[in-house]
Amino acid sequence: MAAEDDRPTLYPAFDVETYARESDKRIRSAAAASNADAALGEGLVEASDASDDDAEQIYWACLGGRDRVPVLTRPLDELLSVPRTAAEGLVLSFLDGRRTIAAVIEASGLPTPVALLGLYDLLDRDVIALRVLE
Repeated sequence: MAAEDDRPTLYPAFDVETYARESDKRIRSAAAASNADAALGEGLVEASDASDDDAEQIYWACLGGRDRVPVLTRPLDELLSVPRTAAEGLVLSFLDGRRTIAAVIEASGLPTPVALLGLYDLLDRDVIALRVLE
């Protein structure tokens, strides 16, 4: 007679979609936390001086508006070795040379101030350039 330990174990089915959704939530949470800390640390946004709306207005002004189109300034192979925050990486994954800043932010699912900071940092480091929508 076989012992209980010899019986095969059935593992629960692995649901790829659920795993992907949970992973996206973790990435967005980490990105939001790291970029909020970075913004305060760099002095771009002072916690006591600016509300979220004020911070958004500052970043929108720096980026030139919702209708600008972010494009890469370097080959993708070169960008893989450039260090970046989670938000920058997520925002970069939605750049296609046709989407506007507003469309990239919406597609990323990040909070608007976090996505704006990620775009601003990429622009500041010359990873992206902004062109006018044609």
